[in-house]
Amino acid sequence: MTERGSATVYAVVLATMIGLMAVVAAQCVALARIQHKAASAADLAAIAASQAAQAGADGCAQARKVASRNAGEVRECEMADAVATVTVQIESPTMWGRTWQVAQRARAAPGDYVVEPDS
Repeated sequence: MTERGSATVYAVVLATMIGLMAVVAAQCVALARIQHKAASAADLAAIAASQAAQAGADGCAQARKVASRNAGEVRECEMADAVATVTVQIESPTMWGRTWQVAQRARAAPGDYVVEPDS
């Protein structure tokens, strides 16, 4: 029995495995990027909501506008005076036959907001 060509088979298998690992790694990086994008959108939306509320406008409406500009959708928005708590969700493009939803929560308050410590 001869083993001619076996190195070619091993090389093809190895190249296929390396290629598959590269694709999986790229998809993981893409999901991490979407998570960071959702966190940024939530941060910006919460800051915008807090500033709008402090100016007397509808904070949650402003949060929806800012989240939308950052490819996100506000899932929850709570206002307590000018303190905004916002949850923003971003949907990924189709990966491996499905889409992923990533949600991030952020809270923002005016610069002069101070919580009194318990005595």
